Amino acid sequence: MAYLNENEWILFNEITYNIHFVYTIEDLQEEIIRRWLPFLIPYDAGVFAQIRPSETGQFALVNPVGHQLSSPMVTLWKEQTRKYDRLR
Repeated sequence: MAYLNENEWILFNEITYNIHFVYTIEDLQEEIIRRWLPFLIPYDAGVFAQIRPSETGQFALVNPVGHQLSSPMVTLWKEQTRKYDRLR
């Protein structure tokens, strides 16, 4: 059985501690995309968005948050994802 080493426990405890002080889903998105995810999975840029069912039965992307992307690029990502969405 594998056990967590000391550094992994410290990271796990820090994430758990910080989750307790996140009061909205939007703040949680910001923390995940800007702080925790890059540490766990290195990447250059990314978008984190909530997915909710719309009245038409399709899925709507809500409140996308971009990391290392400008607002126009996040808007373009949202439009392209909506256009080529495979979750419909």
